[in-house]
Amino acid sequence: MIMELDILTVKHFQEYPIWEYISCDSTKIKPVKRYPVDNMDDRIFGVQGRMFNGALIWMNFSNYYVDSKEYTDQFVLATFYHRRNDEDSIKLYRYHDSGYNNGHNPTAISKYLDMPIDDIFPIEINITHLLKRQCECSVYKLNKTPPMALTEKEWMRLAIKIN
Repeated sequence: MIMELDILTVKHFQEYPIWEYISCDSTKIKPVKRYPVDNMDDRIFGVQGRMFNGALIWMNFSNYYVDSKEYTDQFVLATFYHRRNDEDSIKLYRYHDSGYNNGHNPTAISKYLDMPIDDIFPIEINITHLLKRQCECSVYKLNKTPPMALTEKEWMRLAIKIN
């Protein structure tokens, strides 16, 4: 089953929590039918995150490097699914992404979910059931912004180091 990335819903992640990109095409994905896996490289996964207020919310993640909290903090792309409509979603970009200032930031997430930012973040993500081994980011806290903002040169160096 090959699908377009943009049409994934919570139902797809409930059936197959991990999906992987097909070769160089970053818009087409297929389910990973056998898990746990070693890593999330070139994959997108969906789980329920626990918001700071204790409520659960379905989310999906890409650019999630299980062995580096620093990398994940800087590059993770999180998609939030609305509590009342699991086909409706909004992405949270990081401060250096072009979409951040165009409605894909913590303030937009707060409006979308109709709750204060401080009730949402940090969000705990637990993917121990999806991984074969314990990793630095098996359990991860998604903050509204990375703990430290890097310069363009610093985050480019980090991206090259990881890849």
